[in-house]
This record gives sequence, C-alpha cells and structure tokens, in this order.
Amino acid sequence: MTHELRTISIEASLKMRAICRAYSLIIIIGLKRFLFPGFVVGLCIVASCDKGLAPPPAAVVTSISGRVSFSGTWPRRDSVRALELVLVQPSAPFADSTLIQGLNTTVIPLVALNYNSSDTAYRYIGIKPDTYHYLGVAQLFDTNVFRDWRVVGFAHDANDSARAFVLHAGDAITGADVHVNWDSLPRQPFLK
Repeated sequence: MTHELRTISIEASLKMRAICRAYSLIIIIGLKRFLFPGFVVGLCIVASCDKGLAPPPAAVVTSISGRVSFSGTWPRRDSVRALELVLVQPSAPFADSTLIQGLNTTVIPLVALNYNSSDTAYRYIGIKPDTYHYLGVAQLFDTNVFRDWRVVGFAHDANDSARAFVLHAGDAITGADVHVNWDSLPRQPFLK
C-alpha cells in the first residue's frame, strides 16, 4: 500500500508539474501582453515625475538699496504734494508723464518720502532683472499728477551723468544713494 501511495503521489506530482507549467506559460504570455505596456506606462510616469512634493526652489531676490539725503531750504509744504524715489527703465530724456504712465512697467516707485526729511534709508526687494537708466527723487509740485513732476535729485556717476543699474537675477545692489539739494536742483531729464 505504501508503494501504491507513492506512485499516486508521483503521478499527482507529475500532473501538478504539468498544470503549473501550463499556468506559468499562460501567465508569461499574459504578462508579456499586459506587463510590457504596464511597464512602459510605469516607466513613463517615473521618468516624467518631477520632485513631487519637494519644496520649491528658493526664490532669487533682486534688490537695490541706498540712502536719500536732503540739504538746503525745503520749499513750501504746499509745493511738495508727493515725493517719490523712482527707478526708471527708459534712458533720459523722457516725457515727464513717464513717471506716472509707466508705473509698474518702466517706472518703479520705490519709497514715498516724508516732507522735511534729512536722511532716509531705502531698500527695494523684488525688482525685475533689467537695465534701469535713472534712479531719482521726483517731486509732485502742483495738482496735476500727470504733468507736474520734477526731478529734485538723482543717482549719478563721477561725470555727473545718470547712473544706470544693470540688475541680474539675485543681484543686491547697495550704495545707490541720491542727494537732494533744494538750493540747487538738477537739470531735468524730461523731453521739452
């Protein structure tokens, strides 16, 4: 009886092997049919993934800073309706309306300055990298905000020409100082 059992076990074993081979063959054929496209799709997904939930790269900040100083006798308060530090893209000469019409495009109002100040530090962060041809203090001296502006001081080089600023991403320009001498105003950079 033991011998008979063994034979049945061997026969059962052979049948099991045959069934396993058949299923293996079916599985391999099926896998080739479904696994390869699945593998290709999976590979595409993995290859196209960026960093997922990784934090965004640190922002590149471009800035300009300096001081605005004043000397001389301040004009009457009613003739200083606004005092703005402006950074202008177009090179001088330009229309005086550029100071208003170009706001947020080619003219950046940096700081509203206080009447009767003597010295004010400023720092403007987030400037678009570009070339700016004029940094100056503009005074609104009458009621027409589209026409009544004059420059009362500007950043200049050793030749007393307007200092241009070429800003690249990440630049931090310091020492962009402007002096306003109320007793001797500069030539105006506006078109006549």
